[in-house]
Amino acid sequence: MKRRLFLKSAMAGSAVATAVGAGLLTPSMVFANSADFKAVSDAAGASAAGAGKGSFKFKAPKIAENGAVVPMTVDAS
Repeated sequence: MKRRLFLKSAMAGSAVATAVGAGLLTPSMVFANSADFKAVSDAAGASAAGAGKGSFKFKAPKIAENGAVVPMTVDAS
């Protein structure tokens, strides 16, 4: 069992090392720009502040017969 874990970890490590070496994973692509994220986050928070309690209604079955497909409706007013 430990051999499988070692091989799995070695393959994952080599895949990441190859991606970094090829320039596919650069810090600018991996980490979000914090200034842009803060601006978008503040705008989303401001727009959500106007929503009052009870303005969303969810309708879904208590027990889903099929876990892959669960019918659900959302009403926002």
